[in-house]
Amino acid sequence: MKNSLRRTLAILLALTMLFSLAACGGDSSGEEQPETSGQDKTEYTRSHMGNKVNSPNEIYYFVENPIEIIIIDAFPNGETQPEDYPSAWEYSEMNETDKAQYVESDARFDGNYIQISGLKDKEIEDKINAKLKQHYIDNVGLIPPYRGIKQCIGENPVIPESKYYYPTASMYSSGNLNNILSVTFSYYAQYLDAEGRIEEWGSPVQYYVSYLEPINIDLNTGEEVPLEALFCDDIDPYAYLNEIVKEELRNGNGDEEGWFVGTNIQLSGQFTGIKPEQKYSLGVSGITLIFDYETPEFLTSEFGYSTITIPYRDVSAVTARFYDPDENIYESDEPAIKMFPYEYNIKNEPLKEENYQVDNTYVYLTGTVIEGTPDVIKEELLGFLTVTDEEVREVLEPAMSEALMMKDPESSIDSQFYRHASTSKFGPFMNAYKSDNHYITEYGPNKNASYLEEYAAYNDVYDLREVEKGILEPLELSDLFYEDVDVEERIKYAMRKAIERQMEYETPGVEVSEVLNNDEIFEEYLDRLYDNITSFRMDRKLINLTIEDTNGIFCSVYGVETVEDIPYGWRYAYGPTELHFEDLGYENINIFD
Repeated sequence: MKNSLRRTLAILLALTMLFSLAACGGDSSGEEQPETSGQDKTEYTRSHMGNKVNSPNEIYYFVENPIEIIIIDAFPNGETQPEDYPSAWEYSEMNETDKAQYVESDARFDGNYIQISGLKDKEIEDKINAKLKQHYIDNVGLIPPYRGIKQCIGENPVIPESKYYYPTASMYSSGNLNNILSVTFSYYAQYLDAEGRIEEWGSPVQYYVSYLEPINIDLNTGEEVPLEALFCDDIDPYAYLNEIVKEELRNGNGDEEGWFVGTNIQLSGQFTGIKPEQKYSLGVSGITLIFDYETPEFLTSEFGYSTITIPYRDVSAVTARFYDPDENIYESDEPAIKMFPYEYNIKNEPLKEENYQVDNTYVYLTGTVIEGTPDVIKEELLGFLTVTDEEVREVLEPAMSEALMMKDPESSIDSQFYRHASTSKFGPFMNAYKSDNHYITEYGPNKNASYLEEYAAYNDVYDLREVEKGILEPLELSDLFYEDVDVEERIKYAMRKAIERQMEYETPGVEVSEVLNNDEIFEEYLDRLYDNITSFRMDRKLINLTIEDTNGIFCSVYGVETVEDIPYGWRYAYGPTELHFEDLGYENINIFD
């Protein structure tokens, strides 16, 4: 049977494998300065579709489309694959008689496409599903016209027989938000060298070919969403994108010695501007532009692609173009799941890096912040990273004295003081992360001992809308709720739901009721957890609590010596820290106002 984990790994390999610029790949024709061919216009007129949206359209959060995304295992022709069809590994292990029952090219292939369910309008749903399936069929097994590809793999390329590597075609949803469904078809395969050349270590020369083919659909109509519709009506999308791409090129991203797919772009010719047919996909981090054989002015990896992700800004119409909060096009009547955007590829800036020694202790102070961190937050973190020698001694000297007294004559003492700070951003909220690590360890031929192993971490959360007004105070948990809400009751309720979610995910077959069968003890457990909350941070769909000594609390309340003594059914149910917004209740929290 096809192994979904193996498929996932194969897809990740296709998306992140390290490519080098080989002789048969595209060569740079010199360092061209990024230019455009006159597309930078001050006025722009679009062919309109969807709601009218003018800038600024600030994007604070997205609404997740309540549809079911169904994965269909399929052969290259789109026919559904039987569940018991052998994998490439299983096929390779068969005898010739058993192999004859199957089509070899199907067995040495792993593919799937997406179907959806949950729209009220079934005609539109059927239209979308037919389009998605056809998108899969149309793009399986292409030999894309990358520069020099036929020279390397020939007119009739051959896939090597292998139980480990096989063509992989997969469709996945990169974005499912605000009535837009963004789906990407990913293909990855290896082909033998056309001339049958052999590597110096004896293996046949092979070439890796990969490509992405996105499709972006308006769930209101089933029609594809053009690139220009993602931007406000008063914005020229091509002029805007051109400036961002030129800036990326000016930054000099890309290393000819080797670089990962999806992280950098380089030019192999003159940049003439983003075109309306530019491939793109959507996600919670932004608009991802895909450069490949259809954009030959960009130097991609050998027979692969490169991408850049454009973060959402107030020029984007993504949240409002096709979405009306007063109109429900779905079968589900549940409250809409809201989530914050997250810029995964946002640049980091160094804040501080200082290493020095206090007596016998090595001190390491490090800090990085994401681009756009307000100066007032930087200053606060720099204050945290300012440590006096006396503070270091106060933390470490008691344990150091014990270590020196107990020290073996042939041992050495290693003491270290680490302090780190960083920032991250989700929607309008910024997390300021702070951590301390203290170690005193004895190393020697006769004894290894630890006299101090301390770790502490916590977050401050800031509403950037308030910071812009000059208000620096970090938020308290109660600040996330409306005034008339019982915060403690909602937090404990969400903790219970977090445990139920963990139990269902981690221990299938174990009834939650079997684990939560003593309400009195469980309430004590929740009380203790709540009383030991030290901080929280914002995430895409939840808040993440920092709770002091969750292991100790659980062991104390449930009468076990260590976490290892926890019954199997409880293994993943202690220390519930991820509290989903829907469990807190959208009607109770004000963070989306």
